Amino acid sequence: MVTLKLTALKQRRDASAFSLVEVTFAIAIIAFALVPMFGLLPMGLNAFHKSIGTSVGAQIAQRVIGEAQATDFATLSAMVGTNLAARNFDDEGNEVTALSSGKWVYSVRTKVEAPPSGIGSLACTGLLNVVVQVVADPAMKSGSSGLVTASPGLPVQTYTGIVSFNK
Repeated sequence: MVTLKLTALKQRRDASAFSLVEVTFAIAIIAFALVPMFGLLPMGLNAFHKSIGTSVGAQIAQRVIGEAQATDFATLSAMVGTNLAARNFDDEGNEVTALSSGKWVYSVRTKVEAPPSGIGSLACTGLLNVVVQVVADPAMKSGSSGLVTASPGLPVQTYTGIVSFNK
C-alpha cells in the first residue's frame, strides 16, 4: 500500500512539471515577440520627442503672436520690414533672458511684414503679417537675429499671424 501511494505521488509530480524542451520553446516564443518591440522603442521615443518640440514651438509662437496682437498697431506698423531681436525660450516654453545661463533650447525670430497687396479688388489695409520662426537650437547654431532657412541639423517651424487695426 505504501508503495502504491509513493508511485501515485511520483506520477503526479512528474505529470505537473514542464520539460526542458517546453521551457526552451516558451522562452523562444517570448523572445521572438519581445525583441521587435524593443527595436521599436527608440523610434517611438524619437517621435515623442519631436511631438513635444512641435507642441512647445506652437505654444511659443502663439505667445509671440498674442503679444504682437496686444501691441499698439501704430507701433507695430513702424516695425514693418525689420527683424526684431531674437528671443530665447527653454524646453518648457518659458522665456530665458540671460543667454549666459545656457539653458535655452528654442530661439525665436520675429518679423513684421506688410500685408499682401490684396486679392482681386480687395485692399488689405489695417492688416499686418507677423512671421514667427521657432528654431529648435540647443547647440546655438542659428547665430544671426534675422529669419533663418531650414537646414538638416536645424529644424525650423514657421508660423504666421495676422494683426488687424482695432479702433
